[in-house]
Amino acid sequence: MKRATLLIIGLLVPAPLLAQALPRPLPQVTQLAYSDNTDSLLTLQQTLLASEQPGRHFWAAFLSHRMAYQSSDLERHQRVALLEQCADLTRGQQDALSLALRANCFGGIIGLSPLRAMTLGSRSSAAMDGALAMHPNHPFVLLQAAVSDLKTPRAWGGSPGRAVERLRLLMGSVSEQDPWHWLLPEVSGHLAQALLQSDQPERAAEVLARGRQLAPDYAWLQQIAESIAASPAAPEKR
Repeated sequence: MKRATLLIIGLLVPAPLLAQALPRPLPQVTQLAYSDNTDSLLTLQQTLLASEQPGRHFWAAFLSHRMAYQSSDLERHQRVALLEQCADLTRGQQDALSLALRANCFGGIIGLSPLRAMTLGSRSSAAMDGALAMHPNHPFVLLQAAVSDLKTPRAWGGSPGRAVERLRLLMGSVSEQDPWHWLLPEVSGHLAQALLQSDQPERAAEVLARGRQLAPDYAWLQQIAESIAASPAAPEKR
């Protein structure tokens, strides 16, 4: 996609409701969840926002988050803008899934612009704590919490060990009948990375293989596979 065609949409998000139902997976979103075709993701986002589809703000925010990381031709400021849009779209939503997603949008902004940790760090932590307090075992919340544990420095509360525990729980507990089963390629990728960083390339490869079976065209998983193969601790390099 040409950079000039990436539009950051200004939107008014409804005021928070006293009680909000959890967003349910939408087939049109889950089918594109691992696509790197920004045009398709952006078109779907605009379609959702023009509709009356329940959960449309959450899923539009999710698509902003995906585009920020899966589009390879974006400048840093474009990624930041997409993550800011993600946070804005969930601002009026106080359900656990929206809070968890917003927490990692803030975390992503900090990763790209570290100076913003002073203003966004506490907001990210508060949003994630709120999500875990409401639905600590929901697959989407657990995944976002694990990603936060992996990407947050230990000094600021990150915990690779806790992340691995959460990711293993997800890999072992989400069945094929679970409506959130589509998250498993993402789960396997993060767990494989964590195992590789712990000098466990064989176990990383085993975990990754499951994710690649479910999403063979997911480019990020291919990148992880290449990292595993290039690891000094890989079996063929011993």
